[in-house]
Amino acid sequence: MKSGVANLLTAHWYKSISFKAIMKTKKNVTVVLDDSLAQLIRVEAAKSKKSVSSFLADFLADHFQNEASYQKSMEAFLGAGPYLNSQGKPYPKRDELYE
Repeated sequence: MKSGVANLLTAHWYKSISFKAIMKTKKNVTVVLDDSLAQLIRVEAAKSKKSVSSFLADFLADHFQNEASYQKSMEAFLGAGPYLNSQGKPYPKRDELYE
């Protein structure tokens, strides 16, 4: 299950994507990183021929898009109910099998 913060960020992601599609605005954010992590991000951004800012923005957008897609798939799977066997009956519960 996702935490409340993850749900809030995912919901915010949907709102910001539709807003950015119309306004194309961006917000400056300061991020504090360890030196080793900052160096790793600089190297990965350079490999992708992107600025660190663009690299992180794309990375975060992909993360939240994947998270939203996963959540939608999981809800569809769990909402399908119990699987049926070939006779159209639900599978027996574990306790029923070992009585």
